[in-house]
Amino acid sequence: MSTNKIKIGVDVTGLIFHNQVTGIERVIVETNKYLLKILDPQIYEIHPFTTAPEREGNTQIHPYLLSDPVFTKPMIDLHECHILFFGGINLNIPFKELLNFKQNKNLKILTIVHDILPLTHPEWFQLPPTSTEHPRKISSKNYFQVYLQAMFALSNQVVLVSEHVKNEIYQLGWNLKPNIAVVPLGTFASNNAAAKPSPNGLHSVYVSTITPRKGHEELLAAFDLLWNEGFDITLTLIGYASWGVESFLKKIETHPMKDKKLFWKSHLVDWQVDEIYASTDIAFSVSEGEGFGLPLEEGLSKGLKVIARDIPVFRERDYPNLYFFKGAAQELSEKIREVSVLPTKPLGPNEIRTMESFANEVAQLIKLL
Repeated sequence: MSTNKIKIGVDVTGLIFHNQVTGIERVIVETNKYLLKILDPQIYEIHPFTTAPEREGNTQIHPYLLSDPVFTKPMIDLHECHILFFGGINLNIPFKELLNFKQNKNLKILTIVHDILPLTHPEWFQLPPTSTEHPRKISSKNYFQVYLQAMFALSNQVVLVSEHVKNEIYQLGWNLKPNIAVVPLGTFASNNAAAKPSPNGLHSVYVSTITPRKGHEELLAAFDLLWNEGFDITLTLIGYASWGVESFLKKIETHPMKDKKLFWKSHLVDWQVDEIYASTDIAFSVSEGEGFGLPLEEGLSKGLKVIARDIPVFRERDYPNLYFFKGAAQELSEKIREVSVLPTKPLGPNEIRTMESFANEVAQLIKLL
């Protein structure tokens, strides 16, 4: 390892401890891929590091995570780094140690904050259960607040993924010391390919982890209204189930349209998801709260029409083929009927923002540290 290069340590602790791939893991992997291409290797040396002891954790790492060219490089000790890059949440950070190291060695830290939903909507989050002998004395909201305030105190540069997240953070009234930049995320797709809808009816898809805030209950209720009225459309749900959705999963398993017009695919690889996108007309982004909401750009980049919930973070987007609904199941079902007969507008090259654009802007911020 060259001694005269700027050593960047990329935190991969979250990748080690997860065998499921959500939006944050994808952001980390895709950003790492581009940073290796963007940052001059004659100047910068990029390696993974972890705050987990001896790389303990999940031994069955998801194949997609192993596609990260940074993650698979030899680990570097964080004390060898000039710059640390935290792309996701890491609750195992040695804050006091890092603060001392930062003060003594001029360490620079860049952190991405994807959302502050545990503060604004603590009801959507829970910490793992504890024993009755040692009950937890801190809520998930307070736990996240302590973590986030520590990261703001440590970081030289904080990247927020939307104006919505910035507005929510400023409303907290904290004394924010680091530089703050809003850098929107983008689609992982490299091309804005047009979908080829199936001649056998109308098809729709929702790609999202199944959690209480993601709007699956309301979406299924809207489709029940459509199917009861004889409207011919399928719904495919793609995503694994998280906590607190047992009653919804039972609805899927016992639904009369299951495997006829209602489908749930919990573990698909990318090419299988792409195959479903290729024969689909409409995608959904119906979450009640997001820091960004990656499925929106993903659906648009695949050439689909996208119906999104009318919330501030989604309204930041100004794209063709994007439609919004307000209200509940009835209003959503009416919007589906409306959008189903609209033509799909052609997209220009790179009209949908990509993760390459995101990584380019992050790279420029790294160069300024």
